[in-house]
Amino acid sequence: MSNALTGDRTIVVEGQPYTLRYPWAALQAVQEKHGEAPNLLDLAVLASMVTIGLHHHHPEVTVEQVMAWSPPLMPTVRAVEEAIQWAYFGDQPPTSEVKKKDDLTVDGSPPPTAPPSDKE
Repeated sequence: MSNALTGDRTIVVEGQPYTLRYPWAALQAVQEKHGEAPNLLDLAVLASMVTIGLHHHHPEVTVEQVMAWSPPLMPTVRAVEEAIQWAYFGDQPPTSEVKKKDDLTVDGSPPPTAPPSDKE
């Protein structure tokens, strides 16, 4: 089942559900193998990206297996893009205004306000 908060994005291949997820280690693997902007229309790159994304839940899946499956291209591209978007933004839309680092906590909520000091 797909879940933007966990970053899980389900794809169905040959009637079986598989779950993509890109935790930080997977994002690092993507950057090391394919750079900052991988070409998802390059089939070898897409198969690698799918394999990296499946590793968290399905470590047995290989690039060769993904190539043999040959799932529909554009739905697979969209699923990878969405899972990576969720890895970066969670359930927040990527088009939302980016705030300064000091304006947000790790979970994206505003930082707590400090009580007024007696020195003011």
